[in-house]
Amino acid sequence: MERREHAHLARIKALVGLLLVFVATGAGCALFGIDDDLGFDLPISAEHSFNIPIDLGALPTSGSVAPERLETPLPLPPAPVDLTKASPELNSNKDKLKSVEITKIRVRPKTNSLTAALPPLELYVGPSGALLPANGVRIATIPSIPAGSTAEVAGQIDDAGMASAQTYITSLQFAFIPASTLIVEKGQTVPGGSADLEITLEITATVDPTK
Repeated sequence: MERREHAHLARIKALVGLLLVFVATGAGCALFGIDDDLGFDLPISAEHSFNIPIDLGALPTSGSVAPERLETPLPLPPAPVDLTKASPELNSNKDKLKSVEITKIRVRPKTNSLTAALPPLELYVGPSGALLPANGVRIATIPSIPAGSTAEVAGQIDDAGMASAQTYITSLQFAFIPASTLIVEKGQTVPGGSADLEITLEITATVDPTK
């Protein structure tokens, strides 16, 4: 009887050992939904929105006829971004981040009274408090938005720029710096009006569980 009990315990120990080895392998991770980087099934996904106001009426020549071809940088304020507020998971793992990628940028004009199409906007990411595009890295372009349109458009992401901006983005607190130049040909009326663009970022973050 005692011999049988010892044999039974030995079989249980052997099965437990095999299970531990199985879980430690890639097959075990796949079965139990464990990601090598995160320690759980999927990367962290989150969304974060902020606004960029545009006021062409603030241009000194707005409403006048251009006496010559004009190229005027638009007065676009930088937008502070705090991704710690994007999701509790992202915030609780902020010290373990390997990468934070902006996978999609959605742009929705909440209001739009512009009298001409808004030229494409270049989006730069820089350190918190940065004011100028030269202080950051270009990561995306927002296509031209027609006058009066409130239809959503998608930003075109620059993968190389996204990789270069990781130092800023993985800090979770950084500046989005928009830049654009309005071009008006000689004899055309300099446009006016305003728009309020809601920018929504879709984010995927990976975590290093060893940190």
